[in-house]
Amino acid sequence: MGRTLKIIIVEDDALATATLIKGLKASGVRCKIVCHLDSVATALSFFATSPDYDLVFLDPDCDSGKGLSLLTTASLNKPIIFCAQTDEYALTAFHYNCMDYLVKPLKQKRLLSALKKYKMVEQTWRNALDLPSGTTGITPFSVKHYKKRFLVRTNGDFQLIGIGNIVCFYSENGRSFLVEASGKQFVIDFTLERLEELLDPELFFRINRKVTVSIGAIETIEDYVNNRLKVQLHSKVPIDPVVSRKRVKAFKNWLRGVV
Repeated sequence: MGRTLKIIIVEDDALATATLIKGLKASGVRCKIVCHLDSVATALSFFATSPDYDLVFLDPDCDSGKGLSLLTTASLNKPIIFCAQTDEYALTAFHYNCMDYLVKPLKQKRLLSALKKYKMVEQTWRNALDLPSGTTGITPFSVKHYKKRFLVRTNGDFQLIGIGNIVCFYSENGRSFLVEASGKQFVIDFTLERLEELLDPELFFRINRKVTVSIGAIETIEDYVNNRLKVQLHSKVPIDPVVSRKRVKAFKNWLRGVV
C-alpha cells in the first residue's frame, strides 16, 4: 500500500489491542493508529467529530457487549473489520457490509488477508470512479452514493440525524415521518417512494405501503395473520410494522442479504 492507512481501533481488551497493533506493524503496511477507543461512550463522541480515517477494527463485545450498538448509533461510514472472540456476530457483520471477520486470538495470516482484501476493494472502487489514490472522505463500498443523514427541524432549530440512528420511516395523512432511536419523530420532506431511491437497500426495506424499516432496528420477527409477518423494532412506532403478504418473500431475502 502506497499511502498511509489511517486506522481506528475499538477494543477494551489491552492484550487484544497490543496483539492487533503488533500485527499491523509486522504486516509491512504503512499505517497509523489514529485513535484507540475502549468504550462505546468515547467512540460515539469520537465518531461524532467526523474524523479522517480509512478503516475500523471493531470488537462487538467491547464495553461489556455494547460495541455492536455502534453499528446503529455511530456514523461509521468507512470499512469495518470485526475482531471478535467467537463467530456469533458473523451474520450481523454481513448485514452491515463489514469487510472481514477476525476471530481472536488474532492470527497474522488472517490479518494480512483482511488488509489485502481492503486494498482490493479500495482500488477497485477508486478505479471505477477514476479517483486519484489517496482521495479521502468517501466510502469505498459502493459507487452509488446513498443518503447518510437527514436534516430535521425541532423546536424551531435544525438537527442532523445519521442513518445509524434511524429506526424507521412511515407515512400518515399525506406526510412522511422519521423515527429516531430515542423514539422521537420528525416530519421529513421525502415520500417513501423517493426514500427507496435515496436509502441503501441493504440497510432499509419498505415492508408495506406505509412503513420502511432499518435492519439495525429489528429486534424480533413473528408470524402474523394472513401469512404476514410482524416486526418488533427497538423503539415503539405509532403505526403497525407489519410486512405485507406480497412483500414477505422479498423481506426474507433481504434479511438473508439477497437484495
